[in-house]
Order: sequence, then structure tokens, then C-alpha cells
Amino acid sequence: EMGSDNEFKNLIKGFTIRPANNDDAAILEIDLGNSNTALRLYYHLDGPDQITKLSHVVKFNAGFTNVETNRINTPIAGLPTTERFGLASSATDHKAFIQSGTGVNMRVDFPYIEGIRYGLGRSLVNRAYLRMNVFRESMSGFYPFPPSLDVFVVNRQNLKTGNLTALDGSTVSARFVNDIFTNETYYLIDVTAFITSEKNTADYTG
Repeated sequence: EMGSDNEFKNLIKGFTIRPANNDDAAILEIDLGNSNTALRLYYHLDGPDQITKLSHVVKFNAGFTNVETNRINTPIAGLPTTERFGLASSATDHKAFIQSGTGVNMRVDFPYIEGIRYGLGRSLVNRAYLRMNVFRESMSGFYPFPPSLDVFVVNRQNLKTGNLTALDGSTVSARFVNDIFTNETYYLIDVTAFITSEKNTADYTG
């Protein structure tokens, strides 16, 4: 009979908790930091009464998470495995996908900033916002949209060069908006400082 967690851990080093091979499901979270999180194991030993049934509760103090993804038959099946390259929106019916844990991020390019100078002459950017409409089919009570998303500035190789910042230098995030009056849901990002900086660079370099 095992009298302590250490005896149990000397016998069995760990458990893998995962869905069955024929079950299209996922385990989202196990709170290992919660003192109530435990695994109750039922086992038996041969004894005078033929079988002695016992149980032992194992407390967790360490864990490892492995996230795997399968993009076959999805709109992003053609997404390169390396983070250095992306997938053009023309290949996904102009839809973007973000998935935490699997490395699926959205990249936004502004190829026509220089055109502001040529199309409007000398001009100043007062305010510039990037709005990303979301599909309501992606939202449910079990999978709500996060209230905000982190936004970073990256180079051509998708390497992060810094956080997106506002004119006052504060960090900018994508803010989730659920407008019940217009029945629209979207993320809104203040890109005023970024557009201004890129426009000024284009003005300076000619």
C-alpha cells in the first residue's frame, strides 16, 4: 500500500491526459496551482481477502503541456511551417486566423502609406485606426473572444522588433468591440503613431 506521494512517484513518474484517438476534442486547461487539483487513483493488491481495493490521491506540483495542431482540410492548410513566411489572404478568402498556443498569428501590411503623400500632397495624419471584423460564428459562450489582443511590429521575416505604441509612447493593443446597436463585432487598433512614423520615413527618404 502506498502511504505517500513520494512512494507513488517512485513507482510511476507521470501521467498523460489526452483525448482518445477517435475523439475530436482538446483539453484546454488543468489548474495545477490550485490546491484542490488532484488525481485519485484506484488500484488493488492481492491479499488474504483475494483482492484488497485501495485508493490514493496524488497532488500535482509540476506539469508539462504539449500543443499539437492539424491544419489538414482547413483554410490555412497551406500555411508554411516556418514563422518566416506567411499565407496571403487571397488564399483564405480574405479571412485571417489567430489561435493561441499553435503559433497562428495575423500579419497586416500597409503597402500604400507612401501614396498618402502623392495622393493628398502635404498632409498630416490626424487619426488612423485598423478595424478587424470578426465572424460571429467564431464566438460562443464557451469560447468568448478575448477582450484584447497584443499587437507587435515585425520585420519582413516576421521577427518582432517592438510593441505597437501610441503617440504618447504607451503600448497599443487590439480592443474588442461588441456594438449592440449596430450588431457589429470587431477589434479596433490605434495605428496613428505607426502610420505617422512610416509616412515621415517615406517623406524623408523620398
